[in-house]
Amino acid sequence: MASSSVAAVALLCPKCGKTQMHDISIFTIKNIFDSRHKLNCTCGQAQISLVSISRFQYLFKILCMVCDREHLISLDRKKIWQENAIKIYCPYSYMELGMAGNRQTIENTTAYQKNAASALAREISKPGDIDEIENPAIMLEILNKIHDIAEQDSLYCGCGSANIRINFLKNAIELICVKCDRRIIIPAECENDRSQAEKLSIIELTKLRHI
Repeated sequence: MASSSVAAVALLCPKCGKTQMHDISIFTIKNIFDSRHKLNCTCGQAQISLVSISRFQYLFKILCMVCDREHLISLDRKKIWQENAIKIYCPYSYMELGMAGNRQTIENTTAYQKNAASALAREISKPGDIDEIENPAIMLEILNKIHDIAEQDSLYCGCGSANIRINFLKNAIELICVKCDRRIIIPAECENDRSQAEKLSIIELTKLRHI
């Protein structure tokens, strides 16, 4: 697989909440943390410090927008320069913070996520009922999490049925048992909702309630 001397890091900014893309060069990362290798968001917020710690690893010092801590995250040096992208997660919440790797791959992934979020909003908006989803990007990520749980056979109703219907609300996702009509509502409006959803490993419908 071909490699490049320039890669990219895309990271959510803890100050403005936007995703900022940074180019990094294999020739400029030194063996010490240095102010010349601190990457800032366009809003001025410092996001990343880079260091090469061996022939095989880079160390990223990242300010996390989820838990407001600094994380030291080690990434495989070789993979960063290949035609793929590595996802970067908060080690406490396991929420995705960004990606590192091939710039085109990151841009394609980001574009797909934006298009999917817009498509979700168009699909589930109902005239006279739901005019617009409050935050389609967050709702999409939480929906993906629910799908992941369902694929592990960990989404089910207390009555024993695994036939669950999804109903999209303006700022939440409602899960309804087709057999007995038990249901739960999962908030899907803000970053905290996404963080809470990421912690879920099992979803059981009992009676109407919020998670």
